[in-house]
Amino acid sequence: MRNSEAVLRRVFLGNIKTSEYYGKQIPWDVLYKKNANGKYDDGAYTLIYPISCKIGPDFYTLAADGRVLRSIFRDDYLIRLPETILLRAEAKLRVGDNSGAASDINMLRSRAKCSYLVTASDVSIDLILDERTRELMYEESRWNTLLRMGGTVAVDRIKKYSYWNYPRLTLTKSFNLWPIPQTVIDTNKDVVLEQNPGW
Repeated sequence: MRNSEAVLRRVFLGNIKTSEYYGKQIPWDVLYKKNANGKYDDGAYTLIYPISCKIGPDFYTLAADGRVLRSIFRDDYLIRLPETILLRAEAKLRVGDNSGAASDINMLRSRAKCSYLVTASDVSIDLILDERTRELMYEESRWNTLLRMGGTVAVDRIKKYSYWNYPRLTLTKSFNLWPIPQTVIDTNKDVVLEQNPGW
């Protein structure tokens, strides 16, 4: 169910009476505005995207009052069992226990009624990150997770999987550490606290 229409709404019906799409499904080409070359216009990348039931309700009670509702709502949580299991799978992978990592991942896949399970030879950091996306979409702080991987994992995955070209073309720095706030550096009076490289 993690990628089903019940969880991710990809069908939008027109609600403007004068539109040719009133009461009909609006094609993604119209929603994303293809340019003259038949490519999606990067300028439209913030307009609309599939809506997850995790962060958006099915109805907006205040819309009838004429309010413009742009906010997306999401529950805050401390930790979920599937995230704990995926952290354990990652730890097992890092110590060479690929079978154990596969078993943990399959525990979640079985619960989600996935049509296929993974084997020890399938397990990699990329697979675990993909599984985290499927299980924890809109719930985890993805940037924190990618930075935790170390190296160039964050930048590599953004460049590989970004839907829009803008992040690919502008991401020229290898982020793997957060900046230390200047206020923290200034209040560290006994020992010099160096800023993380690149900031």
